[in-house]
Amino acid sequence: AMPGNESRRAGLRPGERAVEGLSVMPELPSEARVVIIGGGVIGCSVAYHLAALGFDDVVLLERQ
Repeated sequence: AMPGNESRRAGLRPGERAVEGLSVMPELPSEARVVIIGGGVIGCSVAYHLAALGFDDVVLLERQ
């Protein structure tokens, strides 16, 4: 693989970076323990801290 191609494999747009432990899903899961609406500062912080507490089924929804 070419350097810098990691973001394309992760489904990210050019310029976006993957975060270890997080993934971009082409389809929504049928269920999740926590669903966060909005990926702003607060939504991302909540998702981060839930993951740090051990939650492994958190979905963060962003408009696009």
